[in-house]
Amino acid sequence: MEFFKLSKWYLHLLSIANETFTTYHYLIDLSLTIENIRSGFRKSFKPLINKGLKEWNVQVHDNISTELFEKFRLLHKSIAGKSTRPIESWKIQKKQIESNEAFLVSVKDNKDLLIGAGPFTYGEHLGSYSVGVYNREYKTQGHAVQMRAIDMLKNKGLKWYEMGPKHLNIDKTLPSEKEKLISFF
Repeated sequence: MEFFKLSKWYLHLLSIANETFTTYHYLIDLSLTIENIRSGFRKSFKPLINKGLKEWNVQVHDNISTELFEKFRLLHKSIAGKSTRPIESWKIQKKQIESNEAFLVSVKDNKDLLIGAGPFTYGEHLGSYSVGVYNREYKTQGHAVQMRAIDMLKNKGLKWYEMGPKHLNIDKTLPSEKEKLISFF
């Protein structure tokens, strides 16, 4: 069994903390076969994954054009109804893709219109999901994006995929309905 050490900054934060609270995170063991990983998904999500992969053009981008990345940013702005982040943070995210620290999974409809996307960062052992945007008129996109990302992270030889936190009604800071739905996946 392999053990991971806590970083110095984390240990420092623990030493000065005046409260404790627990958080839970979803981790997928990428050493498992794809079949075993899929068997751990909720029964109701498996057909959504299959439908999404069949219905949409879901692609992984290790290298990304400025045009596609800008479409992703503008789709996020359109769905959110406003700019939620400074442009500099988007530039950093694009640079991560260009530096082989991240990739983007895009979803296009049958008319080649971008209807969803999600960037994924990764290091030597761990990949993580940070943000996604999906046109709400369409369904099953997020499920297909997650599956493509799992395939890609597994192919890169990573050991773990962190999907994000599990939000609970008993959390110290109450999660929004959106956060609860995301963590339900």
